[in-house]
Amino acid sequence: MEELLNIYVCIIAPLLLMFFLLKNENKMLNLFLIIGMSVCLTAGYVNDYMIGLTGYTHIQSTYYITPICEEVLKALPILLYVYVFKPKSEMIISSALSVGIGFATLENVYYITVYGAEDFIFLLMRGFATGIMHGLCTAMIGFGSAFIYRKKGLALTGTFGLLCGSITYHATYNLLISSPGLAEMIGIFLPITTAAVYFILLHQPLIKKFKVRFYTKLSLIHKKI
Repeated sequence: MEELLNIYVCIIAPLLLMFFLLKNENKMLNLFLIIGMSVCLTAGYVNDYMIGLTGYTHIQSTYYITPICEEVLKALPILLYVYVFKPKSEMIISSALSVGIGFATLENVYYITVYGAEDFIFLLMRGFATGIMHGLCTAMIGFGSAFIYRKKGLALTGTFGLLCGSITYHATYNLLISSPGLAEMIGIFLPITTAAVYFILLHQPLIKKFKVRFYTKLSLIHKKI
């Protein structure tokens, strides 16, 4: 964990400098990138503690502990941002995505430090896969929160459902990526394929119309409140 802390300090220093130079939305996204890395550092300590508490091996922890711990910790700053500061829907999703990318950035650097950087192709594929996976999971929380936080009846159950969805997706990825052979390759391409399908659908006329209606409805609700 000392290596992770040292890496965190080295990466976070220039980002903190950038935070004071940027303005408006860019400043907020930079802040959430820093928060994502801070969550990754925290998750490392919590995961180690839970492994010692449960007696699980490292591989068992990636199935049973890591997905729950990491997704809950990543969701906390997003939910705090949503329910306390009540930002615009677009900022919620962008901020959530920044948290996931920040988390994945520090995790990837730590992975290279521990396991080496000899296999460039594998590291490139894993880097994209991990980054997309963490980004998708936090984006799921952000997208859902943008809809449910204005509806008091859905706040608790909706948040629980979003967490369950992100934890399940994360656990599925971990299960596949830690298995050798074909399963590992499926795990790598799972988030990449998910993101590709999302962007393809995003450019379809029907999806565009739904997106416009979604944000219009949220704007109307916001005006009423």
